[in-house]
Amino acid sequence: MANQNRPALKMVGTSSSNGGVFGQVKITGECEFRGDLDCSKLTCTGEVDVRGGLKADAVKLTGTCGVEGSLASGEIGGTGEVRVNGNLRSEKMKLYGQLAVEGDVELGEALLRGAIVCGGLLSAERLELGLYGPSSVGELGGGKLSVRRSRMSALKNWVSPSGAASLKAGTIEGDQVELQHTEADVVRGGDVVIGPGCVIGRVEYRRELRVDSRAKVGERVRV
Repeated sequence: MANQNRPALKMVGTSSSNGGVFGQVKITGECEFRGDLDCSKLTCTGEVDVRGGLKADAVKLTGTCGVEGSLASGEIGGTGEVRVNGNLRSEKMKLYGQLAVEGDVELGEALLRGAIVCGGLLSAERLELGLYGPSSVGELGGGKLSVRRSRMSALKNWVSPSGAASLKAGTIEGDQVELQHTEADVVRGGDVVIGPGCVIGRVEYRRELRVDSRAKVGERVRV
């Protein structure tokens, strides 16, 4: 948490730092941290690259944030692109743009409008994903999961038809699962809604299953 022993850091233009422990860090322009960064709040308008791990109570972004290690933050918000080579953990996320994580993603409550690529497991207590572009996760799990195509994605696909707004996943598991334009091998849940544009190999449900006529489902099993 922020305290009086933590100095504030303000960077403007093209700059660099060795990293360290700070209070508020404010970046306007392009900045590179050559090691780990630990701060109470990171505000970036522009581009920030952390060549180590990033730990922050809050991250507010307008632009691009790249982290070579892992990213842990109480809250992540803003517009732009977040790239993490390690794992990502956050209690609250509200991001408009792109999220790319090579490792695992652990979220509390998350709203993402854009595209996501996660190499490992993405788990969330509550996830609302509005797809603008092609997305993929190794596995998706949590409490309440909602994947839909954003209303703006039709316009985007008209402009750039190569990238359809859809999600590919191996396994999706949650208590309440609602999917659109999703391709998955297995979907497991309590209440499951398979919407338009979905291609699912097998659905296992405990309470209720609804399948749209524009979806394809291989097996349907009540467990």
